[in-house]
Amino acid sequence: MPPADPSNSTPKTARRRWLTLGALAVLTAAVVSGLAGCATTVAPPAGVRDPVTVYLADYGRHSSLVLPRSEEVLVEFEYGEWKWFALNQTGFWAAWRALCWPSEGTLGKRELTASAAAELQSPALDIKVYALAVERERAGALLEQLEERWMRNEATAVFNPRYELHFVRDDRHYHLIHNCNPAVAGWLRELGCTVRGPALLSNWRVRPQP
Repeated sequence: MPPADPSNSTPKTARRRWLTLGALAVLTAAVVSGLAGCATTVAPPAGVRDPVTVYLADYGRHSSLVLPRSEEVLVEFEYGEWKWFALNQTGFWAAWRALCWPSEGTLGKRELTASAAAELQSPALDIKVYALAVERERAGALLEQLEERWMRNEATAVFNPRYELHFVRDDRHYHLIHNCNPAVAGWLRELGCTVRGPALLSNWRVRPQP
C-alpha cells in the first residue's frame, strides 16, 4: 500500500493533528514548569587521591563541562540540539521541535587557556562556575572519550560564534529528557560525582568538597 499523501488530508484530520500537537505542547510546558523549581544537587567525590579540577559552567538555560587537557589548556564540552545550537535555527516552532520529539544532537567543544577559564567566573558574564576536585584518571578518561566522540564526526564541524564553540553532529538524539543538562549530569557521574535531581534544567546546587 502506498503511503498516504499529506496533501490529501481532510480538514478534520488536519484539525485533529493540530489538537494533538497543541496538547503535547501544553503537556511539555507543564512538565518543564513543574520541574523549574527542582534543583539538581551535585556532590563531589570524597577521598580523592590524585585530584584535578574540573568546572561545571551554568549559563542559565544550558550548562557545560570544562576538563583539563594540561595545566595551561582546558576543553569545554556542551551537548545540544543540532539545528538550534549549531545552526542557530531558533524560534517558537524550533523550540517545540527540539523538546517534543527526538531530533539530531550535537556535541560542541572549544579550547580555553587557564586564564580564559578563570574569566568565566567573572560576575560581569553572569555565568555560575563551580570548581570540583575529581580523580585525575577519571577526568583524563572522560576527556579522551569526548574527544573521540567529537572526532568521529569532525567532517560535519561548524563554528557558531554565538557560543564560540565548534559543533559536530552527534549520534545521540536530543529530546526533553536528554538535553544538555542531563548530558552534563551523566559526565559528572563518570567523574565520580553523586548527582541527584531531574537535571532537565540548568538549576545546579553544588555541595562543598568533602
